[in-house]
Amino acid sequence: MKKLILLFVLIRIGANAQNPTDVYLFDIVNKGGVISISSGINVSKHKGYDNQPFFHPNKPLLYFASDQGGQTDLMVFDYKTGQLSRLTNTPESEYSPTVTPGGEQVSCIVMRENKSQDLGLFESNGAYAKTLINNLTVGYHAWLNEDNLFLFVLGSPQTLQHYNLKTGTAKVIASSIGRSLHKVPGEQAISFIDRSGGVHGKINKVKEDGSVEFITNSVSTQDDICWLPDGRLLSSNGLNILMFNPKKPRNWQPTNGPTLKNISRIAVSPNGKKLAVVVEE
Repeated sequence: MKKLILLFVLIRIGANAQNPTDVYLFDIVNKGGVISISSGINVSKHKGYDNQPFFHPNKPLLYFASDQGGQTDLMVFDYKTGQLSRLTNTPESEYSPTVTPGGEQVSCIVMRENKSQDLGLFESNGAYAKTLINNLTVGYHAWLNEDNLFLFVLGSPQTLQHYNLKTGTAKVIASSIGRSLHKVPGEQAISFIDRSGGVHGKINKVKEDGSVEFITNSVSTQDDICWLPDGRLLSSNGLNILMFNPKKPRNWQPTNGPTLKNISRIAVSPNGKKLAVVVEE
């Protein structure tokens, strides 16, 4: 029974979850608009599933989800000291760590023993604080501000929903979306990928009022992007990191960096100097 439950978790939480993956941390150098990526180190440091990196907004901390022998917990890597530690250690599984707007807590997807997927909240010391959302099957999430989130909600099809914590209400914004949700630098907006049109998804941004604006097409079937602090986008073709500048619209451009193995999720530190990349082992 335990193996069946684990299989169910892996299928529902994401396409890459069944594959052994590692989280690498690279340095980013930006000279004259040219992005160079170097000095990669494996920060997950164990065999199995390590995924979904997220940087703390003002501390040298990188959070990620890690399979710890049949369940998934949240880990935290201090890239100033090099120390890796376990944030959560619960009977349930936690995914998609995301630091809250105030920087004091970590929200995440909690896979309950009854197979429901809630949005939970943990303190910075790993203590469980409370359940934020338990009436939707949440797969991924991003904070717009302390009262508003945008959610990837599982279903047929999966939907992008705007959730207001004060009122406890949700509004569907789009359907058939990708899993990559991110706060747009310098704006009260969240980016998402509309997958309803075919191979190339549309990278859009949505504001609190629900208005949606097109940014550019995604890199083929790639479902993961992230934002540099200056408003440029990073994505990948599975092997290399690519860059797009919305202020100077061109095709996606290559960056200077290593060729990697089946890149999936990526994340950039708030100061734009660190890049976390998930690759197959």
